[in-house]
Amino acid sequence: MTGRQIAALVVLLASQFMMAADFSVLNVALPEVGTSLGFSTGSLQWITTSFALCAAGCTLVFGRVGDYVGR
Repeated sequence: MTGRQIAALVVLLASQFMMAADFSVLNVALPEVGTSLGFSTGSLQWITTSFALCAAGCTLVFGRVGDYVGR
């Protein structure tokens, strides 16, 4: 592997780890957020869903950017 390929692999692995950590932190913090702000369970589910949709949307956008820059 070349240095550029190794750097790309490190960036991809780090971003995958951060995504997993973000979802874990969200699930841990959500009950406290709900209690502090007085949100219902349904509202907390919307928070989780919107977080996942934003993450998926960014994955699609930056995947396309990666294709464009890589060529």
